[in-house]
Amino acid sequence: MKKLNTRSPWQAFMDLLIFPPVSFETHGNLSGETATPGYPKQIGRLPEQYHDDISRAAYLVYSYGTPIAWMYADGEWTMPGEKYSQTTSQHQSKIRTALVEGGQFG
Repeated sequence: MKKLNTRSPWQAFMDLLIFPPVSFETHGNLSGETATPGYPKQIGRLPEQYHDDISRAAYLVYSYGTPIAWMYADGEWTMPGEKYSQTTSQHQSKIRTALVEGGQFG
């Protein structure tokens, strides 16, 4: 598992999220890991409307225990537009930028 800092630039996260993504953790509360479809590790504060989606995820990015982005087995990424704390918003922005700049999300 790769260790990063939440202050690491988005480029460091991009390198880990390009297909196939690599598990990572930070000294803060941002992490990414391979998921077993049907069994997400945590749901956190993710609204119920997304629960079926994450049950099909092959990879999940978490902020404070809530999935903020996930990838399906075919390599397609989803990032809900939900708003959480200021820190989670920063995590969402960093991950979104890494995915867009890495050509994984458009």
